[in-house]
This record gives sequence, structure tokens and C-alpha cells, in this order.
Amino acid sequence: MNDIKNKLLALKSAKCDIETLKSLISKSDYGSLASIISSLVDDNVLKPIIKSGTNGMNPPLYNRYHIIRDTDSDPTIIAEINSLSLYIDNSKFLSDTDKYMHHRNMIQCLDRFLKSSNECLLSPLSENERAYQIWGDEKLLDDGNNVRLLKECSVWERLNTYPTPEPFFSYSASTEINDILVIENKDTWFSLR
Repeated sequence: MNDIKNKLLALKSAKCDIETLKSLISKSDYGSLASIISSLVDDNVLKPIIKSGTNGMNPPLYNRYHIIRDTDSDPTIIAEINSLSLYIDNSKFLSDTDKYMHHRNMIQCLDRFLKSSNECLLSPLSENERAYQIWGDEKLLDDGNNVRLLKECSVWERLNTYPTPEPFFSYSASTEINDILVIENKDTWFSLR
């Protein structure tokens, strides 16, 4: 069992599918495979991804699993994650401290804001203004990965933001239109006009 655990932890991905597990476990009969995967779930090595659904066999196995990394090695980081604002769902970070370390600055800024200025979230703001208010970077929420992380932490809705798409301007120099020029930069558009 330790050999399988080591193989799982050696994978770079935080998730694995049932086919990867079959190749790592290398058991020919389905009953043994199901029993080993069940033991890995019980030992907190794997956590099923419920949304992936089951494989339709008996006993059913989920199609995908999270690989739980050993988080006992750095109690300081675990304590830091546990001290995050109650509005931040820290379960993803507890199971994957590398993810937390990768986004630590962003999460720490958000944590400080939620603990000191949570009442500011009662009034809606544009995504750019809210990003500047919390992180000092108005473009931070333009990155889909950052938005996905905030949704995983169950804090996206709490930010109380609304999108502000770029406006579309048009100008017609004559009543007859033969050619159309599309200009994406507002400053250039005003200068050309």
C-alpha cells in the first residue's frame, strides 16, 4: 500500500482519473482494484471528486480523485491557513498547501481586507474597483484563474462585484457606408474622429 501511495504522491497533478489508478495499482481483477481504492480513500490519500460521477460498475468507483498531499510536514503553514477569515473556505488549501503557497500573497491580502474592511462589501463595486480596493491591482480579476480560485474559496459572491464591459462607440462620417474601420483603443478612436 505504501508503494502505491508513493506513486500517487510522485504524480505532478493534484487529481487523477480511474485509468491512472488502474495503471498504478496494476491489479487485474476489479474487486481488488476497488478494495485498494477504497482503502486509499479511508486512509485520506485519495478524495473522490463527486462531480466526476461513478463508473457504473459494482462496487462503484468515482471517475476522478483528488490526491491528498501530506500536510503534517509544515504546521506553521497549516496554522496560517486555519487562521484565515471564516469567509474564506480553506479546505482546498488544507488538502493542497502548495496551492496555498502559490497564491499566498493574494489570499493574505484578501484575508486582511475581510478582517478589517468587510463592511465595504455591502456596497457593490465594479470588478476593477473592487480588485484595486483589495489588492491594489485593478486588473487582478481579469485573470480567470484568480476568479476560479476565489470561487473555489466560496468568497467570489461576497465580493459583491459587477462586470463592466468596454463600451462600443460608433461614428459615421457619411450616410453611405462602404467601408468599416474597427478601432479597439478608445484614445485612438477619439483621435481619429
